[in-house]
Amino acid sequence: MLIRASEATEVSIAGLPHRVERVPDLVRDRDALGEFCLVKGLIRLDEGLTVDLGEAAFVHEVTEALNVYLGLGLNHRQIVALSKGWHQVLRDNGLIFGAGRGG
Repeated sequence: MLIRASEATEVSIAGLPHRVERVPDLVRDRDALGEFCLVKGLIRLDEGLTVDLGEAAFVHEVTEALNVYLGLGLNHRQIVALSKGWHQVLRDNGLIFGAGRGG
């Protein structure tokens, strides 16, 4: 099954369901492309993001969640680097978000 960040309304992270919502003006109001809320089991993404930025933000917020649930202790710089790497590998190889860039 392909995950399409632009269409996902729910995702399982560490075996727990999380709602995925697109909200207006997250970038403007919170200076963030997305955010993860542990208490609500929620990932919020700015609805105005391009497809590529939305996918990257989705992977970043999932990485944030895994960091919490798995007790990894990663700092934000490490989370950013890891999520960028995962996004590139998953997208370019067609593992999620549709076909790879090579066809």
